[in-house]
Amino acid sequence: MKNVGYADLSECLHEIECFLFFFVPGQDLVDIDIFLACQKVEEALRNHNTTPCLNWCYDNRSKLRRMKSMLEFEVRLQDFIELVRANKRIEAIKYARKHFTSSSDHPVKDIKSAMGLLAFSPTTTCKRYKRLFSESRWESLIAKFRRENFNLFQLSPQSVLSVTLQAGISALKTPYP
Repeated sequence: MKNVGYADLSECLHEIECFLFFFVPGQDLVDIDIFLACQKVEEALRNHNTTPCLNWCYDNRSKLRRMKSMLEFEVRLQDFIELVRANKRIEAIKYARKHFTSSSDHPVKDIKSAMGLLAFSPTTTCKRYKRLFSESRWESLIAKFRRENFNLFQLSPQSVLSVTLQAGISALKTPYP
């Protein structure tokens, strides 16, 4: 339930489960901390704040590099876009020089497109740059973070409850919607 956003309900059910089945509270069967951290980062991204996500990337940098994750680059790119959107072009150029270095494995095509944003306003009609200025990038950033978090901790994107229900319903030979 936590991996689909119902953290409070999941915690309540976990407490009931501990009471009913006499689990020791210190021996949790669920990694609640992982999901709570994920929820905080997702909420910050919804509020257009990338700092918690960048901190998470920093904390998990070695694992993310082994996975060849592009999450940190995407978050940094979004920071750059927000600087351009706020018409802070000088700061955006300084930010790009600091974070989009040529020695890194960032996609050059994406960096070139980002640099092209400096010549356009957020209300542009040019499709290539309109896509970069789009507010929907935040939702895709949240989805990418969630995928990377699940991959990092080897979690399934589908909840265990959903999988169990599907298995039970298919065992009953009842069509599942």
